[in-house]
Amino acid sequence: MIQINSMADLTDFGFHYLTGEADGHCYRGLVSVTARGLKTLQRAMGLANPPALDPPWNVGPKGDPFVGSLLVSPLLAADLAIFALLDGGYAEVYLVERAYLPRESAPLPPAGEGEPPKKRWSMFNLYQGAVLGLKGPADDPEYESAYRDALVKDAAEAGLCLRLFRGRAAVQDRFQHAMTGRVH
Repeated sequence: MIQINSMADLTDFGFHYLTGEADGHCYRGLVSVTARGLKTLQRAMGLANPPALDPPWNVGPKGDPFVGSLLVSPLLAADLAIFALLDGGYAEVYLVERAYLPRESAPLPPAGEGEPPKKRWSMFNLYQGAVLGLKGPADDPEYESAYRDALVKDAAEAGLCLRLFRGRAAVQDRFQHAMTGRVH
């Protein structure tokens, strides 16, 4: 399982966060992008061709150089995280659409009669825009299944709003209507 909180957590997926508030609005962060990150950006934006990026600020890691750079807002970071995890082999990706209370104040489901006190289902403090990836390539399927079941059940009791994304669609399918199957 993985949790993405910000652009800084997307380094392994081709996005290298350089600095925050890099524009005149003090809103977007400067990010260098590898070829892998460029493919994810292309898919997340639904583009048939890779976008033209500004030149990279740095050379990048050996064997995986930066191909460009761009300014990324916090809202775009969540979208990129969703597609980076799906492309990275995670079978289920959850977006937190409504904030979860911090651990200290979050309600716990009551324990049943004779049961030990319940533990919190998450080791993280989830907030709006956080992205969780489950059933990754190196994850233990049994643990991930139990975690997902507890996440969904307890999220409902705690008032956490999650959105689930599954599967991997190709960029070429972006003009296919989901309900009718019609291709534009």
